Amino acid sequence: MEIVKHIPIINKHYYAIKESKEALFNFYQNQVNEHQQRIDHDSEPTDYVEAFLREKAKKEAEGNEDAQFYRYKLFDHRVLT
Repeated sequence: MEIVKHIPIINKHYYAIKESKEALFNFYQNQVNEHQQRIDHDSEPTDYVEAFLREKAKKEAEGNEDAQFYRYKLFDHRVLT
């Protein structure tokens, strides 16, 4: 798909989509960072991000530490809802 960025008619749309995707990723990463600072593991999750962080911590405790996978998993869910 990287070849698309070299086609003059399409390349401005390619870069706009790429920038939008990165802006969304950054927004969600900021949400995750804020939730990580105030998460209470002893109570019920208050929202999707907290539930996501709990599941991530559970998987990491089991030895599955694929941070990129979790980044896309959160993004995929947010885009689909």
